[in-house]
Amino acid sequence: MEGRVHKPGACHSHFEILSTSQGDQAANVDSNSAGLPTDYRDRSSVERHSVEGTTPSQARKRQLEAASTGDMIPAKRTRLAEQISPAILLWQRHFNSDENLKVEANTDANDNTNKIEHDQAQLTRRNLVLFNKITAEDGTGDALKSALLGSTDQTSTTEMESTSTTRSGFAIAVYHNGVLLSYHSKPPTNLNEIHKQASSSRGTASPTVSEYERYFRTLPMAFNELARGNKVSRKLQKDYDDDEGYHPAFKQAFTGFPKNVGLNDGLSPPQPDFIEGLGMSEFQPFPIERVSGAVLYEDNPFSTVLPHIAGEYKGPMGCMENARLQCSYDGAALVYARNKALALIGKPDPQGHAKITTFATDGEIIEFFAHYAARGDDSKLKYHQYPIGSFFLTGSHYGFKDGWRQLRNQQDYAREQSYALRDQLVNYWVEREGIASSTPRSFCIEDLNETRLEFWDKTQTEIEERAREHLRGIEIGNISRPVRSIVCFGVCVFVGATVACSNVWHGSW
Repeated sequence: MEGRVHKPGACHSHFEILSTSQGDQAANVDSNSAGLPTDYRDRSSVERHSVEGTTPSQARKRQLEAASTGDMIPAKRTRLAEQISPAILLWQRHFNSDENLKVEANTDANDNTNKIEHDQAQLTRRNLVLFNKITAEDGTGDALKSALLGSTDQTSTTEMESTSTTRSGFAIAVYHNGVLLSYHSKPPTNLNEIHKQASSSRGTASPTVSEYERYFRTLPMAFNELARGNKVSRKLQKDYDDDEGYHPAFKQAFTGFPKNVGLNDGLSPPQPDFIEGLGMSEFQPFPIERVSGAVLYEDNPFSTVLPHIAGEYKGPMGCMENARLQCSYDGAALVYARNKALALIGKPDPQGHAKITTFATDGEIIEFFAHYAARGDDSKLKYHQYPIGSFFLTGSHYGFKDGWRQLRNQQDYAREQSYALRDQLVNYWVEREGIASSTPRSFCIEDLNETRLEFWDKTQTEIEERAREHLRGIEIGNISRPVRSIVCFGVCVFVGATVACSNVWHGSW
């Protein structure tokens, strides 16, 4: 062991360092002190070995600390501070401002073993990755700065993805929230009505064989999810461009949906690839904001309200099982909002009735689901997703035609349900305002009252015009009476004169 320098590992204690032979320390003190500041040679052996057993970044950091506490010469402090890498200072600021400060706040003041300084980071996976970047050869300067600054964005992104519908564990989380998949769901009580409506013939011509063949040939060119969704939307789905109040929305998260209402506890809001529904303005004068979950997009006056259909698109390499799972979550949110709206007016759907529809497709197959909510055996609310149709779009012309027909029928049915629910809410509010006259009137209700007054003014005007016409007839009749009297008097005079003349003529004979 003579002639060899003992280099303790980073995990060795100071007492192990002190146990080394005095001869070894004396023999190597000159060589180990070469190139170091003068004050370093005056330190104890414990301090010197502590510096030797640390990484270069820790050594630089301790040099700065020693200069700030033991050396009172400002010029020397400045010179040592310039030797510290800016990346090291950035690292210190990074974990001093991070959640590592919580460690010291939670320690016991009476326990000396828990006195952790601000410059110590928690042993987390993220901090370990950053520390490895610091100690690496290329982990200095701008490269390290970009890595540290990028870690914050990466952390926020990871936290967002941890609650999304695509993260691991989402399926079991949804199941615990009462959202059931197809094989756990029960059929709705109006299943026959749903099948009849979905398979009904349409008034327009079905796709031709040439249209199917063109779809079959060009589908492989749609090689990602966005392209597949665009393909299905243009070739199979129906558009309602002539209806300005009814419009679609694509890939928008339900930012206006309430948090932690049971079905979405601990989860991010639903974000279906496609929905279709009425806008907010279509529900005036009803205050639609009072319905929980009705307005899907926060702070958006053009938000879609109470849609009855949602869809999920997948690319050629996408997983249809994930699409079905997302449909169950989307449909549960739409059922929740519809039930809240009907509960407000006191007219809930019959038990087990499904009015919400979702679909999942990758362009090759398309599947449809009916959604409703019902109490389970444990008296907890369960959101059911029952399959009502599946079609192989690229298998044959008949499969393509059947999928096209059912998709459009489901769209029409959802549109009918949206308008029917809108009418129920508006009629309820109008009747309520007419009965409860003491209820404070909103701007929308004042508009409705102005419409009523306009109708009354129009009716009153028509009555007045009829009355004037009647009065004119009476006046004409009153004017014609003297004329008739004069005529009658003239006739009588003429007859009398004729009779008198006749008598005179006979008397002369």
